[in-house]
Amino acid sequence: MMKLMSTAWRRRSVTTLALALPAVAFLAVFFILPFARVVGWSVDGCEAAGPTLAHYEALASTPLYLRVALYTLRISLIVTVITLVIAYPVSFLLTRLRSWLAAAILFVLILPFWISALVRTFAWATLLQRNGPVNDLLMWSGLIAEPLDLSHGTFAVVVATIHWVLPFMVLSLYAGLRAIDPVLLRAASGLGARPGQTFRRVLFPLSLPAVVSGCGLVFILTVGSFVTPVLLGGLRDVFVAQLIEMLVNQLVDWPAAAALTVALLVVVLVLMTVFRAAGRSPLHAGSK
Repeated sequence: MMKLMSTAWRRRSVTTLALALPAVAFLAVFFILPFARVVGWSVDGCEAAGPTLAHYEALASTPLYLRVALYTLRISLIVTVITLVIAYPVSFLLTRLRSWLAAAILFVLILPFWISALVRTFAWATLLQRNGPVNDLLMWSGLIAEPLDLSHGTFAVVVATIHWVLPFMVLSLYAGLRAIDPVLLRAASGLGARPGQTFRRVLFPLSLPAVVSGCGLVFILTVGSFVTPVLLGGLRDVFVAQLIEMLVNQLVDWPAAAALTVALLVVVLVLMTVFRAAGRSPLHAGSK
């Protein structure tokens, strides 16, 4: 009997290994080896000095790097908060619609994914320019007396980035809100809870894992964004990805660019771990 169990376990292990081997090979060739190469560049010093951590020390001591990192994190946080405020009521409304209507709205919502990021960004530049429809609408409503330069700067970057990441947030929240049993909301209302109390004490706590997941995805995507800040951002305020591109193509400082790339990847991995841990709320775990 033990021999049969041992044979079955061995066969299962071989099968599992055979199934996992292609994925492991893919990760090794397209992620681990390139990442190891980037790490090697980041500690590359002159031949006489050998490997050095000077490039990492520069990240913490150079004001330019710190300013770019803080600006990137600040804009990413602003985009995440605004996207959540917009997406939560939209996602909740979708859960109350008929399935075919919700599916149609979701289809329209993800249509921009079929368009190149470059085209979407240029479209926003056209909408926000001084003689564009946004300025025309503001002047027609009497909110402004003369056109504003909205097409380049932080405002344009935030608006265009929200348009890009909004579907990710809506899909994450919709999946989480749809999994909540409507009976719980009706029970809270039947026990005398007002709509605000039902939201604070029932709906939002149960949807918190989806909120954390959506916020984590949006924040990480924004931190690593490149096309939108390049085309719509100003000359002074740049994202980390832009700075990496400048170090490679303009300054030809590959070690510094590699060190900044490694630091950005480490930050993203840490954020993913934090958001993943935060999404495992006790209430959510108990509802399974």
